[in-house]
Amino acid sequence: MPLAFIAKMKNSNKIILLVLIITSFTACVTSKQSESIKFANSKFPKAIAISKALHKNHDKINSIIIYDYTDSIFPNDDLLKFNNLSKLQVYGHISLYKANPSARPIKLRFDTLKIKQLKNLKYIRLHDFDFEEFPEGLLRLNELKVLCIINSGIKYLPNNINKLCNLEILELRLNNINSLPSSIKLMDSLKVLDIANNDFRVIPQILYDVTNLQYIVLSNPEGPAYLPLKKSTGIYFGNTNNVINYRDENNNLNKIFENPQIKRIYISVANCDEQIFVKSKYSNVLSKIYIERRETESNILICP
Repeated sequence: MPLAFIAKMKNSNKIILLVLIITSFTACVTSKQSESIKFANSKFPKAIAISKALHKNHDKINSIIIYDYTDSIFPNDDLLKFNNLSKLQVYGHISLYKANPSARPIKLRFDTLKIKQLKNLKYIRLHDFDFEEFPEGLLRLNELKVLCIINSGIKYLPNNINKLCNLEILELRLNNINSLPSSIKLMDSLKVLDIANNDFRVIPQILYDVTNLQYIVLSNPEGPAYLPLKKSTGIYFGNTNNVINYRDENNNLNKIFENPQIKRIYISVANCDEQIFVKSKYSNVLSKIYIERRETESNILICP
């Protein structure tokens, strides 16, 4: 948008415009680190809104996006009209949160019989719901390659997560997870594990044994720096950050790099001293480590 046009706008409109620009910029920054988004853009067709899809030939629709999902049961009858879905993105009742920031996300119950009818799904993204427990109905989707559950209050993964035997990308940003089940190491197809912005205090040692992993995200790209904006829109339910001390020998990154498949790991450090320590200790693999600084609302750490 030309600057001359912005200058002619009223102050109130300028503020609204700037918020929209900042929101868009934030989305771009964080999506650069999301391997699931890259994968979806390269492997799957562009999604269309379900309101439009319902008026088309249902058998020809294979990618749908839903905003403001208000049903308490998943999947609803509208979704079951599409027999050939391969990609599905579902977002919670965002307009409700914007109108009432104190509102809680929808508690979604999975119908384990109906969800089997979505047997062709290879990509599913669930955003802004209230799960706490991992929705085990998803384990019936054996063809899944990408599973993203974002900002939904999950505290742990089930021990039988390895039932998703074809899963290549597991993205669990903005939840409350602090450990991983041992069955993760049985997921031979898993290449990307994104557990950014959770509640980890140590590197999950099971990661040393997941032989085919290529990307691990332990950082906090959606951290406190973005919190004021998300609180103002009422669509941020998590408030956790991974706080892992990489000076502690128990958090030895070299053990992860014993896996020759690893291409990159994303981490967050507490201060400049810890960043210097990481760069020195892991100089031989530094090109494979993406280092962020943990941020606070009042102070953004900038290291030399």
